[in-house]
Amino acid sequence: MTSITPSAASLSLRSVDGPHSGCALEWRLVLQWLREDGVVDAAEAERVHARCATAESSQHPLVRLASVGVARSSDGMPLDLESLTAFVAASTGMGYLRIDPLKVDVARVGDAMSAPYATRHKVLPVQVGNSEIVVATAEPFVVHWVAEVERQTRKSVRRVMAGRSPWGCSASSAAYQPSVSKCSSRTSWTRSCVSPGTMVQRRCRLSANASPRRIPVCA
Repeated sequence: MTSITPSAASLSLRSVDGPHSGCALEWRLVLQWLREDGVVDAAEAERVHARCATAESSQHPLVRLASVGVARSSDGMPLDLESLTAFVAASTGMGYLRIDPLKVDVARVGDAMSAPYATRHKVLPVQVGNSEIVVATAEPFVVHWVAEVERQTRKSVRRVMAGRSPWGCSASSAAYQPSVSKCSSRTSWTRSCVSPGTMVQRRCRLSANASPRRIPVCA
């Protein structure tokens, strides 16, 4: 992954408290940021805009931009999903996390937040500590759920945007497209790792001996 640094002058306008607060991320906005920061040139920005504007898509905007191959002005190389995710994280003042699904404590995650709640808000708790929950999100400007989770768990929430897993699929797509499956009447987490043109599912089931607690308002 090649690091892309946003311009300092633009950071205040891109913060969670800025003009986009409460709004879903859009590919047009990310493309505008890339152009403003000189990551892509005018011709490439016009090409990508024309390509993406031809039809609506249900894809997350970062997945969509990665799929059309946005060429970096410095070397002509396409920006992958991980690079775009890290750029948006830096642009909005959020942290960036490379998730290793094998290190996620699924039992503790299940105690903090149910899979249906995560699906509804497009978030995924990835680390649960004594006083803090680290939550990966696909929507940097949508934060209405934070106060609710902090109130119910009595822990502070630290939001991050997540990158690719070591296997090359997008671990952050767990936040983009988490889903729920049933196994022996238990809810299990299913993380859908998305890369352009493919779908890989990795399932982390709670132990058969576990008795996970569900927080009512976060279920």
